[in-house]
Amino acid sequence: MTIELLEETSHQAAFKKPGIDVSASVIVTDASGKFIYAKGYRGENRTLMGITPRSITAAVSDIVGNIMADENVTRVLATGKL
Repeated sequence: MTIELLEETSHQAAFKKPGIDVSASVIVTDASGKFIYAKGYRGENRTLMGITPRSITAAVSDIVGNIMADENVTRVLATGKL
């Protein structure tokens, strides 16, 4: 399983909470390198504190939670097939 962080975007806001968005791709291959599954995911963190190292960590934690909540990912990891 390969998780590649594709993009980090910060948002300065006058009316909404500022924050950070991250996107990543997940690619699952078998032991021989054969493609099994791939999908893109997003994560975010919005806070009145602005963008801090903690907000980046929170956004990445959000994206990891989104990946692990995907039933297809858990199925592929458990069985090796979709």
